[in-house]
Amino acid sequence: MNKTWMKSTLVMELLSEDGEKHKQAFNALTQDPTDAQLATFNTALETLTGDQVKTANVVSYHQYHATPAV
Repeated sequence: MNKTWMKSTLVMELLSEDGEKHKQAFNALTQDPTDAQLATFNTALETLTGDQVKTANVVSYHQYHATPAV
């Protein structure tokens, strides 16, 4: 089987100053975001929103293609 990367999504769980939890999803990530890229984005998001990032989950979607038998 051949595997083809289709897309990646970042889902972050944030905690506001009043203790309210909420999730935010971001699409159009690169195929394999690095730890440094995620940390930079995390810092920017916390600065812009004033919320604290509790978790960050990268979900990658792949398509599998059957290869013909030789």
